[in-house]
Amino acid sequence: MAIYTKTGDDGTTAVFGGKRVSKADAAIELAGTLDEANAHLGLVVSCLTGFGDQDFVGDLQSDLFSIGSMVSGAQVDISMLETHTQMLEAAMDRMGSVLPELTNFILPGPTAEVAQIHIARTVVRKAERRMVSYLATTGKHNDSLQSYRKILLSFLNRLSDYLFVLGRTMTVKQGKAETIWKGKHLKGTP
Repeated sequence: MAIYTKTGDDGTTAVFGGKRVSKADAAIELAGTLDEANAHLGLVVSCLTGFGDQDFVGDLQSDLFSIGSMVSGAQVDISMLETHTQMLEAAMDRMGSVLPELTNFILPGPTAEVAQIHIARTVVRKAERRMVSYLATTGKHNDSLQSYRKILLSFLNRLSDYLFVLGRTMTVKQGKAETIWKGKHLKGTP
């Protein structure tokens, strides 16, 4: 069976239920950003060899896929996100216990694996912003998503926080020093 259908050549795509919408639709933009974040988490999983959080991050990928499906009109139960948000917090608490105090802004890196974790973090933040925008505009009529608003936003927020802490932890486990932002161009104090 061919993967191409040519039905999207007119700038539309099908959502759950068969309805066709513009690829510029806010829901499609949000679902695409969640998909982008998911792909970056897949790369993070490959960076975690020997680290031990691969299965956990794989579960988080499934969560993002479920959210994207719901945004696209599928009937999905995402009530587990509340528990997964708590699991993210527990993982951050566990990792935070071995990290030095954060006293400066840090730059993504110093290794390719750590930089990839930070790329995933920034894309999750973008998905969070898109979710906030969608829920405040077009999605305000999506009762299913609105009923999960707080859970969705908390999960995405915690996921990006987790990736920040994961990047810092990976840096320490690799025996590297964090790259500190020197703020040479900053006038005054933050």
